[in-house]
Amino acid sequence: MATLDPNALDVPAEGEALRRLGHGLVPVALSATPGQPTVRVWAVTDYDVAKTVLDSKDFAKSPETWDAYPEQLPESFPLLQVITAPLLSNDGSDHRRLRSLIGKAFTARRVETLRGRVQEIAHELLDAMPTGESVDLRRHYARPLPIRVISELFGLDDPYDTERLADACDALLDSNVTEEQAGTAHTVIHEVITNLIEQKRHQQGDDLTSALIRARDEEDRLSHQELHEMLFLLLIAGMETTQNLIVNSALALLDHPAELGLLLAGVATYATAVSETLRYDSPLNTLMFYFARCEVTIGDVTVRKGEAVLFCLTAIGRDPRTTADPDVFRLDRPPAQMRHLSFSHGPHYCLGAQLAQMEAETALRVLFTHRKVTTQESRASLPRTTSLSSQSAACLPVLLTDWLTA
Repeated sequence: MATLDPNALDVPAEGEALRRLGHGLVPVALSATPGQPTVRVWAVTDYDVAKTVLDSKDFAKSPETWDAYPEQLPESFPLLQVITAPLLSNDGSDHRRLRSLIGKAFTARRVETLRGRVQEIAHELLDAMPTGESVDLRRHYARPLPIRVISELFGLDDPYDTERLADACDALLDSNVTEEQAGTAHTVIHEVITNLIEQKRHQQGDDLTSALIRARDEEDRLSHQELHEMLFLLLIAGMETTQNLIVNSALALLDHPAELGLLLAGVATYATAVSETLRYDSPLNTLMFYFARCEVTIGDVTVRKGEAVLFCLTAIGRDPRTTADPDVFRLDRPPAQMRHLSFSHGPHYCLGAQLAQMEAETALRVLFTHRKVTTQESRASLPRTTSLSSQSAACLPVLLTDWLTA
């Protein structure tokens, strides 16, 4: 049985190694943090098998179905709050109720109205970064952009609280976080969200937090715990995934100057670049978890009732059965060969997918249109985020030059 690297330091190589062990579903030992006890789960590396599981009513999202929950999971398991969060852990009518409460905030029309504001923020961040000297594109551009967007969407207007919340979310996703650090992160998140709810109860506005509070207080469609945990989930998802997507997209384009040239010449679109990145270098390492409601046979593998399945997203995106030259980043692929599951599929498809894609497209367009960008380090030398759930370069040093003086 293979053991998944909780630090996810080489995601493409790990996916290929898992694929050599079997087609589709592979048993793996999973540890949330190095040195912690492991639990046995199934890892999916095949696109069609992943779609089969995600479409099947024989699998549930509720961890109550998992035979390892909670006895085999240490209390310090850093992703436990994510696994048990509403929207991620609800099925059926409960899931539909919660999803309907926030669905209107993420419609295509609402996302499009935010495009201008996202562009303004991108320009502000780009103008603040110096030219002619090394700058970390992740820290100064990819990270603050989605943090500001999601904070404005939720009415979180205190920059100090926003930064504390972002740091705490980073800590919870880090496989090397200590129990003490995880506890501090949970405390910070609870404090910031509690204060936000209290503030919006007394001064409501045209933001998603106020809308959720009205659903809680006036329509009785949301419990207090659901309100708190949904805000946590939506904020952490809106911050982490999008910054990884911007970094991974920029790095892929810098690694492939011919593809970047297609963008700058208008031959390819930024939407295509983002889609290919989601396939080639997913901002998420794994999608966790689905649990078998009953014994299920998929191909020549039988998943027993109560067993867990996770999805290795970059391996799925690079499945050679569905994509030609899967380890090559190409913007001239037909859409059918850019298929990915980075935003999941089916009833639990990510509500913020359109927003994340729009933010990444806008960030890339503003960046590469207004600056010549040169990498300062090779991909192999860049430190990686150490996380079982998300994956990206931990920093991206670049040299920015005005196109007029380049």
